Amino acid sequence: MHEGKQRGELQATFNKYKLKNKVKFDQLRKEVTAYCSDHGYSINDKENNALLLIRLAETEASLDAACREAETLRKEMSRKQTQLNDQLILIKNMEEQLRASQPLSSVEIQEKKRAAQMIDIDRIQQQMLFKDERIVELNNVILDKERQILDLQDPV
Repeated sequence: MHEGKQRGELQATFNKYKLKNKVKFDQLRKEVTAYCSDHGYSINDKENNALLLIRLAETEASLDAACREAETLRKEMSRKQTQLNDQLILIKNMEEQLRASQPLSSVEIQEKKRAAQMIDIDRIQQQMLFKDERIVELNNVILDKERQILDLQDPV
């Protein structure tokens, strides 16, 4: 409801602004017409140019207002999109919680066991590779020590 109230206030301010500009442009039009009449100008190119300038200013003002309104709507849309994304994340989390709370079917249980076994097999294989590498390293150390012993036993 708070958003609706803000939007209403914004719309009221915007309408006041449009009304003030319309009154201002009407007054300017009257002044141009009066000026032309007072100074003996007939409705000619000068007055038409002045009226065109007034119309141009009106159009610019309405364009500015439309741009401001478009920007406001863009921000509102972005905010709504963010809310939708947040709600989507919440829904996905709730679905995941629901899935987690439901008892697993026998197929799902088998799949989880199989995945756990694969992880265990991978871990065992990694341990075996590590131990094999360590055995090779220790054999190399033993061979080096035996060479050193043989070198020390050989008479110089």
